[in-house]
Amino acid sequence: MNSQQTVVPKPRPAELSRDRLLRLFGACADTRLIALIAPSGYGKSTLLAQWTRRCERHCAWLPLRPDDADPRTFAASLLRALSTYLPNPARPLSDPFLELGSRLDQAELNLDLVLDRAEYLSPESSACLERLLENLGEGHRVLLAGYSLEHIALPRLLAEGTARVIGPAQLAFTSCETHAYLEARGYEGDPVALHTALEGWPAGVALAASGAAPVVTLTDLVRLAFRELSPELRATLCEASVLPLWSEAAARELGCALPRGWLAQVRRAGIPLTPLSDGSFQPHQLVVQTLQLELAERPERASELHSRAARLLEAQGSALSALEHYLRARNWPEALRLACALAEDFEARSEYRLMRQVLESVPPEQLTPTARLLQAHALVQTGGTPRTVALLDPLPASARSDARLWLVQCILAARRGQSAALLELAQQGLALPGSPPHIVSALQLYQASALVDCGHEEQGAALARELIGYAAGGLTAQLAGLTLLQGLHARRGEWTEHDHLLERRLELSEQAGLRHAWVHARIDRIARCRVLGRLDEAARLWEAARQAVEQTGGASEVFLHELRGELQLAQHRPQEALEAFQHASELCQHFGHHRILGRVLLGRAETQLRLGNLEAAQESLLLAQATPAAGARWFQHALNFVSGLLALEADRAERAAEHLRQVGHASSDPTHRPRAQALLAELDARAGHLERASLQGIFAELDRLGSDFALTLDRPQLSRLLQLCAQRDWYVARLSGIGPHTALRAPLLHLRTLGSLEVSIDGVPVRLPLAKGGELLAWLALHGQASREQLVNALWDGCNATRHHEYCRVAIRRLRVALSAAGQLDFNPLPFDGHSYRIAPQFRVTLDLEALRAAEQTPQQPEALEAALKAYRGPFLPEAETEWAEVLRSQLEASALRLALHLGDSLLPSDPRRAAAAFERALALDPLTAEAYLGLCRAHLQSGNRLAARAVHDEYRRHLGWDDPRGDLERALLELLRS
Repeated sequence: MNSQQTVVPKPRPAELSRDRLLRLFGACADTRLIALIAPSGYGKSTLLAQWTRRCERHCAWLPLRPDDADPRTFAASLLRALSTYLPNPARPLSDPFLELGSRLDQAELNLDLVLDRAEYLSPESSACLERLLENLGEGHRVLLAGYSLEHIALPRLLAEGTARVIGPAQLAFTSCETHAYLEARGYEGDPVALHTALEGWPAGVALAASGAAPVVTLTDLVRLAFRELSPELRATLCEASVLPLWSEAAARELGCALPRGWLAQVRRAGIPLTPLSDGSFQPHQLVVQTLQLELAERPERASELHSRAARLLEAQGSALSALEHYLRARNWPEALRLACALAEDFEARSEYRLMRQVLESVPPEQLTPTARLLQAHALVQTGGTPRTVALLDPLPASARSDARLWLVQCILAARRGQSAALLELAQQGLALPGSPPHIVSALQLYQASALVDCGHEEQGAALARELIGYAAGGLTAQLAGLTLLQGLHARRGEWTEHDHLLERRLELSEQAGLRHAWVHARIDRIARCRVLGRLDEAARLWEAARQAVEQTGGASEVFLHELRGELQLAQHRPQEALEAFQHASELCQHFGHHRILGRVLLGRAETQLRLGNLEAAQESLLLAQATPAAGARWFQHALNFVSGLLALEADRAERAAEHLRQVGHASSDPTHRPRAQALLAELDARAGHLERASLQGIFAELDRLGSDFALTLDRPQLSRLLQLCAQRDWYVARLSGIGPHTALRAPLLHLRTLGSLEVSIDGVPVRLPLAKGGELLAWLALHGQASREQLVNALWDGCNATRHHEYCRVAIRRLRVALSAAGQLDFNPLPFDGHSYRIAPQFRVTLDLEALRAAEQTPQQPEALEAALKAYRGPFLPEAETEWAEVLRSQLEASALRLALHLGDSLLPSDPRRAAAAFERALALDPLTAEAYLGLCRAHLQSGNRLAARAVHDEYRRHLGWDDPRGDLERALLELLRS
């Protein structure tokens, strides 16, 4: 019932080879995703199977199932399909979708992951697939087919040039393909007329070739093919529609009333089936749909068969597939039972969209109070606040004994900023016995948060520590406790402790696969990057979080777009910031997040102030004060800061100072406190009584924060302060580095190519993978950018074989991993722009041979020449046997020889001992260099070492006596010895 074949299906009889499309697959070697999107009957599965069987690359075949909508099941399916190709397959993966890409990067092969039936992917599992795609290295691809891919961000991937879509127009048979297929099947009709009528629809052509009349209604074509079946089989074949895979054994297990030998008869009739490796068959989706319609006309039998199928699937662990069958059976009690069990499982993992999906599949009138509470929780987490309230109102009094009711009310109260009510609701929920651990953890988190908001920080912190140690709550409880403690440290300005807890949250959320918790931790990381001025990193992290939130939905959208506004403001792009804050305020209304709305409106007010619209900023400030957040301590601090900015802009210095003095660490924005102090110092500077101690206080705050970047946010307002500090020589070095685009030192990539190859990043050695990896890196360092064809031509001496292109992809991918690991890089060290590879411009690249070249090109002092010769440790890339390396090796050796001779000549009059060392180096490079013998002899004689000079003469006679027929060099040496 539930077998998932990871072996490619066998070819069908008379299957048409789709050579045109197979060539297209081969031409898309640099495309990370190839998506086949078309309705049923366009040969998507057949085409993928043909590619998998024939291509020279390694392929992993995985047909998806309904249960792959669950990310955990999808991860298990992927690991099973890829186990053959993964290095160390037994090693567990804490985050499969993140780590599979890096694990495949270490494989010495290029892989195609082939996914069929992609319509089974939910938004959550689609988001996981996108994470895999993002981390998939050079040379690996994903090929997938489905009716639609609405949950995958195809427009973005297409815009990036990393995806290729093949649709119905390309998948349809050409007229030549239709003619070839019909001819092979002995079709006697008019192939041109049939092709025109069916517009090249492959399934229709196949059915017509099997003897069906040339009609255009798809269902009619299938039913015409059924006419070849016996009356007994035709009457009962609809029961096979319940089977995911067709086999005699599966039909017997389910109790289908199919006659013996039914499958062979179906195959003889030419009904489209795909043979699988275990002897079963995958029926075409159009066949299944037609039979399902027929079975629906026999509701009692349909209910019986679907209920049996559901029980079998549930026993095998395929709960989502089982639920689908219970629903088809209209077996509402069992469907509701399983839907609630699934919803509770998804709830515990914070998969709220899946939770909502399974509950909404059950008719509303079938929902029990418990099911409605589950649905209310799913709705409030995914943006259905009005419907949540509507679901809660008519619940019976017995629902008050379910802690989930109190949790949903806690969520609503927290979003409204009702801290006292929140505390009471959380306590009532916690007083109920027997609640699931994840509900208890959530209630405790709200209780602790309410305690902190009500001024009881120590009680809240103690409760957070209890959560971390709450064994029954598992990682969910730990994450809740860590989140609260992290927030407390932020309130107190304890950023070292804050950052430690944040890293722990990120690690635990990835380890547990809790995507909701991971998104919230990632949002906190982005906010911290903004405070530290790491805006490029923040932008990259924001994009990754956006993609996750886009797929999973939920109230995280509010925080994400608020953060987008803050990042745009930090980048001095107020118009884009205003749009982001406006969108965030709309989301606050949608999710009922009235507490956060006040904070968003304060951000909007500051942005409008930056745009010079003082009136609009004042209006936003008044709206913020009317929100439920107005009574919160953090809001008052943030309000005072923005009010101070407005007063400063209006030249009301005393009013501005009054507000700014009241800004403390508890503000919602950690930059407010040091910025307020800096603006107060600016006011002092304008008034003429600035003191050095004021700056010491500012820098103490910035040191606690971990960066001076906060001051760049108000740089135009701090002009007098900066001017006065420069005049008085106060903190000039530190203040001069403050700017919106403070440059970080680029990492140094150094290549020692003379002698054995050594590569390092900022002094850290890089472990080079594969024999060609180092040579490839050296080629790019010397020549700049290059296409893959140029690299293959250089590294394989003009041989353009496909295997060299594949090896090149593997080498580049492995090289990226090695460079990233050594330098702990947050950028692609070897980017590919669609045409060429290059070493990333973020690097400073140096090569040892540069010193040798520079010394020969421009006049140098003897010391510089000696340093250049010292850099020549041996031949250039001695292991490389390619023509380009051999040519450069000869050139550099000749260059070193010339430098050694020049150095010896220049040192001979003044320092014969150093000159002798230079001539000896020349002879070490080439023992047949006559000039070196003469120079060395002169150097020894000038040093008074006649014995060493005579030894040079003897050495010359051994090496070059045979090549001096006239004895010119012999006479010259003897004259030197006699002088």
